[in-house]
Order: sequence, then structure tokens, then C-alpha cells
Amino acid sequence: MVVAFSAAVATRCCLAARQDEKNGFPFTAAVEWHEAAELLAPITPMSDRCWREWERIMRLPRRLAGPIGTVNAVSSTSPTPETQTVAAVAVLDAPLAAAA
Repeated sequence: MVVAFSAAVATRCCLAARQDEKNGFPFTAAVEWHEAAELLAPITPMSDRCWREWERIMRLPRRLAGPIGTVNAVSSTSPTPETQTVAAVAVLDAPLAAAA
């Protein structure tokens, strides 16, 4: 029952994404595709389709679809407040690829 409800909500997200993109709001559409992909996670082929649409709009691989501000670095030691601060500053100070 939960999967059916999620599929119904995801269908609304997909329709909204198409409409947003048609109206010239590609990033809003990408958010809708992302939400639909997460809702359809139990239905792999449909989820993959949503992820492909998200990747097409954002021009990024799906592994980068995590929350903004998280650091996905692998570390051999446990993080300390000092290393977390350094990692956060490195991410925030990095030049944006789009600005180049």
C-alpha cells in the first residue's frame, strides 16, 4: 500500500517536472525528478528513468545528488572538529565549475 501511494505521489512529481521544464524552470524540474526517483526507489526501472532525467538536466552523475553541504571524503581517521572545519572551508572555497 505504501508503494502504491509513493508511486501516485511520484507520478505527480513527474508530471510537475515536465510542466516545470516546459515553462522554463529546469532546476525546479530537476528537484521534482529527484523527489520522484527517491519515492520510486522500490521500483528500480522507474527510479532509474527519473534519475536519468535528473542527470540530463543537472549534467551531473547521480552520486552527486546528495544534500548540499555534505563532505563525501573518505578518511582513515575519525573526524575531529579541526579536520571537519578544514574540509568545510576547502569545499566552500573551491571555485565553481560553472563560473569558469
